[in-house]
Parts: sequence; structure tokens; C-alpha cells
Amino acid sequence: MSKKQLLAIIALLMIANLVTLLLTTKPFSSNLGDSANEEVATVGKTKITREQLWRELERRYGKETLTQLVNHEVVSQTAEELDVTVSDRELKTELIFIKTLYGSYDQKAAQNEKEWEKQIKNNILLQKLLVKDVKVSEDKVRQTYDQNLQDYKVPTTYHLAHIVVDTKKEAKQIEKELKEGASFGALASEKSTDEHSASLRGDIGYLTKKQTHYDEKYIQKAAQLKKGEYSKPFKVDGGYSILYLHEKIKGKQYPFKEVKSMIARQLALAEMPGALTAEYFWHERDVKWKY
Repeated sequence: MSKKQLLAIIALLMIANLVTLLLTTKPFSSNLGDSANEEVATVGKTKITREQLWRELERRYGKETLTQLVNHEVVSQTAEELDVTVSDRELKTELIFIKTLYGSYDQKAAQNEKEWEKQIKNNILLQKLLVKDVKVSEDKVRQTYDQNLQDYKVPTTYHLAHIVVDTKKEAKQIEKELKEGASFGALASEKSTDEHSASLRGDIGYLTKKQTHYDEKYIQKAAQLKKGEYSKPFKVDGGYSILYLHEKIKGKQYPFKEVKSMIARQLALAEMPGALTAEYFWHERDVKWKY
């Protein structure tokens, strides 16, 4: 999967997450009906209604979201008809490469992994459908692997969350609350001084030794944790931090047999002209737009 394709999936996922969040959280979850004129906010004496909000959401995101839904269904139907599948092992390998190497598996995706996996699986299906009749010799696949060994070596990677506070006393208080059973994510949202990660329940994504965004102590501390554990408070620039380990991916050099199908697919895709989208199959699936 190219970085361009991956970023496209991230964009689609973010749009889907935003629209889903707004439409499934009160006061936006019910059908408009009699509540169309219900106030969802006021500015002085001016009210903003649920209908206004709905229309603005549809204007901004309606076409993109609908296209995403159509394309997903087009790929699913075509793959089922042609008996094209993605194994659990293929999906797991692709996800590991995305998390550890591409550097684009962001916090929002990490917080909705099931939806992310569904998007990645659908994208792999699309790729397989597009190159179904493209032949790539095993010699070429092997040569590509041998010449790019580093591309198939993943570093040890940690999916982390953190809480950052100004003083040791504050950090100790948070540690006490964690020991008493408080939610790490809830405390991060409420008390962390890192506003960006606080809005994501402390999530800072996937880090390796090569990362430069956070104190080098983060990797040292993470290496001592087990999944689901949090660290003791430690000093960082600007305050004190407590880490939480969501996931650890052990570093590995992938053998040829485990990545050869992925390499063959990438080589075949490189020979494809034009944009790689589900639009190739719209006519076959009799897509009709009523929007």
C-alpha cells in the first residue's frame, strides 16, 4: 500500500468518524421530525437549530461520506462475486507495517481500530481486484525483496498514551487515583497539560526508537511495561509524565514467504494506469446516484 493510498484512507476514516460521532451523539441522534427547529446552540439571541446543523453537515461531508459507502459496497460485492478474500494473517501483517513503518497510523485511527481494520481490509480487496489479471513473476518479487530488505523489517513499536502535569505532586496524585481504579483515559482528558493528546484520552500513537517528538525516556519506560500497565511518574522537559501501554509490536525481519503476496500486489499496482479507485467497478455493480 502506498503512502498516498494510506493517507486517503485516513482522510476517509476521519470524515466517517466525525459524521458518525455527530449523528449518533445527542442531540443529533434522532430523526429530525418535529425536532427540526430544536435549538442545539445559541449565540446571544440567535438560535442554531438541529436542521441547520444537519444541512451544514450534509453540505460539507455528505458527498464524500456517500461515495465512501458506495465504494465500500462496490468492493464487497465484487470481491464476493469473484471469490477474492483477505486472510486474517494478511490483514494483521498489513496493519503492522502501517503502524510501524508508514508513520501515518494516527491517534484517531488508533482509537477506532475496528473501523480502521475494516477500511484497510476493503482497500486490500480493492487492490486485489484491480490486479487480479496482472501477472508478476516470482523472480521479480524475490528480487524486490532482496534489494529492499530494510523495507520488510519492522522496529519494536509501542502504542502509548500519556498524562503530563507540571509538578511531581500532581503526578503522584494521579498515580494514587490510578491505583484506586480511575480510568487512565479519563484522567488524561481531565488533567493532562498536553491538550492535543488530552482530547484523545492521552493517546500519542505508535512510537519507535527513531521518534523525535517525545522524550527518549518514553521508549525506555515503555520497554518495561506490559500491555495494559502504566508507569510510575518520571521527569520530562516541562513537567512529569505517566505512560500507559496499549500495545507492543515486537521488531521483526519478515521472511520472504510472509510478504511475497504483498510485494507482488504492490508491483502489479505500479503497472496500473490512472487512479486506483472502486470507480472501475461502478458500471458492473449498476451504481445509480440519487444524491
